[in-house]
Amino acid sequence: MEMKFRKHHARAARVTATLAATVGLVLAVGLAPASAHPLDNTDPGATGCSSGSSSIYSRTIYSGGTAIGLMEVRYSPSCGTNWVRVNNYGYYPRAGKLIYVAPSGAYNYTGDSYVGWSYGMQVYAPGSTCINVEGTIRNSSDAVVGTTGVIQLC
Repeated sequence: MEMKFRKHHARAARVTATLAATVGLVLAVGLAPASAHPLDNTDPGATGCSSGSSSIYSRTIYSGGTAIGLMEVRYSPSCGTNWVRVNNYGYYPRAGKLIYVAPSGAYNYTGDSYVGWSYGMQVYAPGSTCINVEGTIRNSSDAVVGTTGVIQLC
């Protein structure tokens, strides 16, 4: 009798674990932000959106009182998109660009190794849509050494 109970109990535990994993996967997939617009997470240069764009905000990135980079937020009136670009002055090898649109859930984070200007992908945020942006500079171990912090622009 005890052997039968153990087999049943083990089978029930496997079914419960499988069900929990499946529910977790469904919830995780359901919570992931989806691109609501075809221009979300696209290259502003490749789409032509960079033509006629302008800088709508900029902030210097500091590390210990030394300016190590500059973050700019770009806007394309013809496409209704924004993106972040960072000028890494060369003190550290990596930079990151984050842009997030709260209402739609669209976001883009781009990190790369470079010196000089680099830009991230764009998100659709027409007119006065609020966006959250951040520019970071990282060392070779990928630790943040300078950041603008998250800034909300409306």
